[in-house]
Parts: sequence; C-alpha cells; structure tokens
Amino acid sequence: MSMFFWRKFICKKSAFASQYDAVFIVQDNINDSVPAKYTTFCKESEIPFFFINMEHSSEDLTYAMGFLYKDDSFNSWGYGLYKNIENEANIKIVYSQIFGTIYQNTLPKK
Repeated sequence: MSMFFWRKFICKKSAFASQYDAVFIVQDNINDSVPAKYTTFCKESEIPFFFINMEHSSEDLTYAMGFLYKDDSFNSWGYGLYKNIENEANIKIVYSQIFGTIYQNTLPKK
C-alpha cells in the first residue's frame, strides 16, 4: 500500500494517482487545512485524503477524517479514539481502520 504524507508538493494528477493509494495530511505538516488551491486536485485524484489529528473543538471526538471524491460522488469517514484517549494502542486502532478504508476504496495499481 502506497501512501503520501502531505508536504508542499507539485505533481501531475495522473502520475500522482497512479503512484499512491492515499494521502495522509497530519497536523504538523499544515497550518489550517489543505490550501484552497489543492481542493480541485483532491477532488480529481480519485484516491482518499485523510486528515490526522487536526486541531478541532473539544466537543469534536474525531481523531481522523477521510474524504474521497470518486465517480461524481463524495464519501467521508470519521475515526475516533477509544474513550477519546490518545495513546499508542488507540492510535494504532484508528490507523488499522483507515487502512481498511483505503483497501476497500482503491483500485489495484498497475
């Protein structure tokens, strides 16, 4: 399974989509969210994008969010930590769930 951890990058959509199964965007690598200029790129990539541990309100129990635009439809997923406790075991469970989502929503790569 190929993943891309978001950093400032420039690439062609066709090369990008054929190389990776998902993109992980983590809080340490981005200020607020995906810059607006990449919104179209995310929509056209047909691979899921996951935001991990982004800053959110204390009422929001979501640790990770995933989005996929594919075949003119929009899918989203939210993943919470068990009892909202951030520890290694709970984070591993979230990543396992995310990898399952990626597996279910990506086409085999050539």
